[in-house]
Amino acid sequence: MQNNRLDYAGQNSIIPHSRPTLGQAEANAARDVVLSGFVGQGERTHIFENALGGFTERRFARVINSGTSALTLALRALDIQPHDEIILPAFVCRAVLNATLAVQAKPVLADIETSDLTLSVDSAQSKISNRTRLVIAPHMFGASAALDKFAALGIPLLEDAASSLGASFQNKPLGSFTRVSTLSFASTKIITTGQGGAILTNDALIAERLAQLGDYDSVARNARVAYNVQFSDIQAAIGSVQLARLPEFLAARHAIASAYARALTDVPGVKIPRARENAIHSYYRFVLQIPQDSARIVEKLRRAGIDARATAAHFLYDYLGDSPNAFPHCEQIRNHLVSLPIYPTLTDTQIEYIATTTRRALLQRMTPTQNIYAITN
Repeated sequence: MQNNRLDYAGQNSIIPHSRPTLGQAEANAARDVVLSGFVGQGERTHIFENALGGFTERRFARVINSGTSALTLALRALDIQPHDEIILPAFVCRAVLNATLAVQAKPVLADIETSDLTLSVDSAQSKISNRTRLVIAPHMFGASAALDKFAALGIPLLEDAASSLGASFQNKPLGSFTRVSTLSFASTKIITTGQGGAILTNDALIAERLAQLGDYDSVARNARVAYNVQFSDIQAAIGSVQLARLPEFLAARHAIASAYARALTDVPGVKIPRARENAIHSYYRFVLQIPQDSARIVEKLRRAGIDARATAAHFLYDYLGDSPNAFPHCEQIRNHLVSLPIYPTLTDTQIEYIATTTRRALLQRMTPTQNIYAITN
């Protein structure tokens, strides 16, 4: 990591859990759009969509206002009907559940793999019924789901690649395997446009349906529902710069993940996040599985000036009322996850401090009130 990155005004002694990687190029791109006098969805949005489609090896990329909207419109385009069953991981971002409920489908929860926190193929298979229309497989925190094994189930699959842009499986980009896949460009994601999302497909029929679903101000005389989910050229200008910088971002994340792994691999009982065979991780998050109670370790790290998190997703059965006993793998990791800061603007000093301080906390050698972090850039 270099130490000459753009500084952020107001940075205090805490190392944030997340931070977008934005600089002068993004500022200039947004300024150019503002000064052009056209800030809505226009030519720059189409340029960004074309670049995104090329990067993900998709014929069609539709960018819209959020990752949740992307999931929702993807389900609409797939003609999911009320009461159709959709299999979801029991541990995931809440957006997946929100989109399922928005189309009045029935969420059916399946357990996860403790190896990488992705949806368990065996558990998902056990939940298939004659009403199952779809499985949503998020690439959790940048780790590829078992796409080859899911394909063998014979049930349509949707990749939620919100946290895995730039990652791959079997030398293909994540987000390129299923009929429809989705991305997110929220402020904490691999690349950001402030907010935003995208739907990817090779299917011309799906692309046409998406165009109709987003044509909210059409003069056509019909009763179909359409949505105002438009992107803006300001977002697209920023997104185009971010996409061009993606290889740089990924290299930095991999370097940070390697530094953490070197410091923590030999700590007893700690499981380091790694990619499955024939896959490349994006390291959107660096989520440790630890034997201790995560809240205690997180509190130690926060007192030391590191904004770690005890979890970076939700246990959906808490909202739906399913018995926790039905999800033994989820319960096994519950209260045993720690997400460390990982983003390209971390300096070498910060990376080393996070790694060594986390190691001390896990080995119970760190004084809880100690804060030796004093360098902010």
